[in-house]
Amino acid sequence: MNLAVVPCGVVGDTRRASENMLECRGSVRGTLQYTRLMVTVLLFAQAREAAGTNRLSVSGTTVSEVVAVAVRLHPDLERIVAHCKVWINGEPAVAADSVADGDEVALLPPVSGGA
Repeated sequence: MNLAVVPCGVVGDTRRASENMLECRGSVRGTLQYTRLMVTVLLFAQAREAAGTNRLSVSGTTVSEVVAVAVRLHPDLERIVAHCKVWINGEPAVAADSVADGDEVALLPPVSGGA
């Protein structure tokens, strides 16, 4: 989804515009097209129950930004995310890790049980 086309001198530059988390992508004639970076957040167990859904589409450029947006959308997640493990595309991640358009960020709450 293109949001705006603006003149820009540096093709391929990445910039953030407020909370929209826009990526600047090169195009013809020295202009850049901004597109919204969308990440899928996969929710499991208590996180899924707190949000009332198993997935969200949010924007952000780091794990911490993505989680913050998810919590803003579903405030009940706040009590759970501090205890979650986070994975990006099936790999362990930390809050400062970058995310890209189309990535999947999974929030995995701790599980308990035994035999």
